[in-house]
Amino acid sequence: MAMSHILFLALLSALPLTSSAASGDTLTQSTTVAGEKMLVSPGNAFQLGLFAASNHSKWFLGIWFTVSPDTVVWVANRDRPLNSSSGVLGLNDRGALVLLDGTTVVWSSSNSSAAAVVGADVVAELRDTGNLVVTDAAGVALWQSFEHPTNTFLPEMRVGKNLRTGADWSLWSWRSADDPSPGDFRYVMDTDGSPELHVWSHGRKTYRTGPWNGVRFSGIPEMTTFEDMFEFQFTDTADEVSYMFRDRDGSPMSRVLLNESGVMQRMVWDAASGSWSNFWSGPRDQCDSYGRCGAFGVCNVVDATPCSCVRGFAPRSAAEWYMRNTSSGCARRTPLQCGGGAGGGDGFYLLRGVKLPDTHNCTVDAGATLEECARRCLANCSCTAYSAADIRGGGSGCIQWFGDLMDTRFVDGGQDLYVRLASSELDATKNTRKKFVAVITLVIVGFALLLLSLAFVIWRKMQRSSKKVTMGDEAIELMMSSSECPTYPLGILRTATNGFCADNVIGRGGFGLVYKDVYSFGVLLLEIVSGRKNHRGFNLIAYAWGLWEAGRSHELIDPAIRSDCTGAELAQAATCIQVALLCVQECPTQRPPMSDVIPMLSRQMSADASAAMEKIRSAGLLRTQGLIAGKWVDAYDGKTVKWRSRSRLHSRCRSAPLAVRLFLMDLCRFVTDFVLVAF
Repeated sequence: MAMSHILFLALLSALPLTSSAASGDTLTQSTTVAGEKMLVSPGNAFQLGLFAASNHSKWFLGIWFTVSPDTVVWVANRDRPLNSSSGVLGLNDRGALVLLDGTTVVWSSSNSSAAAVVGADVVAELRDTGNLVVTDAAGVALWQSFEHPTNTFLPEMRVGKNLRTGADWSLWSWRSADDPSPGDFRYVMDTDGSPELHVWSHGRKTYRTGPWNGVRFSGIPEMTTFEDMFEFQFTDTADEVSYMFRDRDGSPMSRVLLNESGVMQRMVWDAASGSWSNFWSGPRDQCDSYGRCGAFGVCNVVDATPCSCVRGFAPRSAAEWYMRNTSSGCARRTPLQCGGGAGGGDGFYLLRGVKLPDTHNCTVDAGATLEECARRCLANCSCTAYSAADIRGGGSGCIQWFGDLMDTRFVDGGQDLYVRLASSELDATKNTRKKFVAVITLVIVGFALLLLSLAFVIWRKMQRSSKKVTMGDEAIELMMSSSECPTYPLGILRTATNGFCADNVIGRGGFGLVYKDVYSFGVLLLEIVSGRKNHRGFNLIAYAWGLWEAGRSHELIDPAIRSDCTGAELAQAATCIQVALLCVQECPTQRPPMSDVIPMLSRQMSADASAAMEKIRSAGLLRTQGLIAGKWVDAYDGKTVKWRSRSRLHSRCRSAPLAVRLFLMDLCRFVTDFVLVAF
C-alpha cells in the first residue's frame, strides 16, 4: 500500500519541465505557469496565475477578472498556500494539473478519468467564462474548475448536486477578505424536499432562498427585476438538481459572491466607475435570518415587532416573546380534528404573500393540482400546510409540509400558503373578518357623515355670509342707480397703488387690503358735481377733461342745480372739478397726494388748484385715462378686476337741493381728513 502511494506521487509529480513557459490561453504538457507568467483567456476577460495574500505572506494559484485583478473568482490551493512565488503549475503525464513547490505537490486536479495514460494531447485552457478546463485530444473535458467552485458563482457555473455521482457544487467563503483559506460559511443545495439553496455555518442554517417556484426562488422576488440582464435556469431531474444563470447579450460582467460574513451578493461590473455594483444581498434584513420567529411564526420587517404567529397559533412562551426572544415559535390554540370529531374537521387558512417555509423533508408532486393537493393534505393527519410548486399559469404542482412551518416571512410578490387549522379556528377567523368588515364600514360611514356635516356647516356659513352681503348690497343700492360694479384693468390698479405698495395700505377688509384710494377720490368728486355715473358706456373722466380743455367746465355741473347756485357756490364747484381732474391724471406721479388735496378744496388754496391745472394745460400733459376708441377698457390679460372703493352717492342725490349737494362735498372733505389722520 505504501509503495503504491509512493508510485502515485511519483507519477503525479513527473512533469516534463522545460524552459518554455505557457503563453496565451492554453497550458500544454511541455509548458508551465510560474512566477509572473499567466494564462489569459481568448477575449482577455480572465487571467490565471499566482497572487499574494495575507500581507504577501501566502501565495495562491487563482483566476481573476482582467479589469479587476483584486477580484479573485477561483483558488486552487486554498488549503495549502505557498510561502513564496516560486510555485510552478503544469500538466503531468496522466493529464492532471499539478502545482509544485519545489518537489512538493501542493495541489492537484486529480482527474476522475479512468484512462491510465492520456497521452501528449492533453491541454488546459482558460476560457472567457472564467472556467479552466482540461481536455483530451478529442476535446472531452477531463476536469474543469467550474465543478470545483470556491466562493464565487459565475455565469454558466452550476450550484447543486449530481444525484448520480454524488458530486456537490457548492460555494465556500474565504476566511477573511485577504485570506482565501476556507471560511465559516457554505452555500449548498438542499435536495431533500423541494430544492432550495441554504447558507450554513458551523452546522446550522443561517439563510435560505426558499424553493424554486418555476420563475424564481420564493424568497428572492428581486430576481424578476434582473430578467433583462440574466437568464435563470433550474434543473430538477433524476440525475441532477442544479441552478445556474447566464448573462444576456450586451449585459455587463457579473458574479454571485458568498462573502466572509455569510452574505450572498449579486455583483455587476460598472464600467463607467470601474467598480462593482451590489444589485442584491441575502440575507437582506432581520427577517431573512433563518428561524427568526420560530416554528409557525411569520416575520414582517415593516412592523415594529417583526414576529407574529400564524392565524390559529399563539406564542409558545409569552414571557420569552415579551422579552423579544421569539425563537421558541408558536403553538396551536386548537388541536387538529384530523377528519372529524366535534369540531367538524379541519380546513385551511390562506396566508398570502410569503416566502414559503423551509421545504426540507417536504413532499413534491409536480403533476398534482391545488385541489388535489388540498385533499391529500386533509387525508394525512401529519400534513400541516400545502402550496403550489409552480406559480406559472395560475399555479400548479403540490408541496406538502409535515410538522413545523419554519422560517416564513412576508415578501413583495410572495406566494400563497394554505395553513391547516381546526374548523373552530376558521369560524373564529370568519367572525373576526366580519367584525373587521363591520368596523371598516362603520369608520367609512362615520367619516362620510363627518364630511357631510362639515359641508353643511360650511354651506350654512356661506348662506349667512350671503345674507349679510345681500343686506349690505341692499343698503348700498339705496345710494346707487345701478347694480353694475365698474371694473378697471389690473395694470391701472397696480399703477394707482404704486405696485400695491405696503405704504399705501390703509386697512384690511373681508376680501383683501384697502389702499389709498387719490384717483378714485377724484372720480367721486366728478360724479357728485355732475350727478352722472362713470361707467363703460360713458367715460365721465374723458368728458370732464374735454369740457375743461374747452373752457366749459361749468357745464359739468348737474343742470338740475346749476341755475340755483350762487356765484360762490359755482366757484366752489369749479374748484372741486379742478381738484378732481388733478386726481385722475394718467401719470400717478403727477397726481397730488391726499395731504395736498384737502387744502386745495378750501377757498384759501383754490388758486393753487387753478395754477396747477394751467401748468398742465401749458405742458400739454392732458390725458383721457383709459379712453381707447371712445370706450372704457377694463380687461387685463383676460381677467376682470372690480374696483369697489368708490362710492356713488350721486345716484340718490341728483334731485337734491344744492345745499344737500354741498353738504356731500363737505362730507367728502371730512372723509378725506379721516383718511389722512388714519395715515
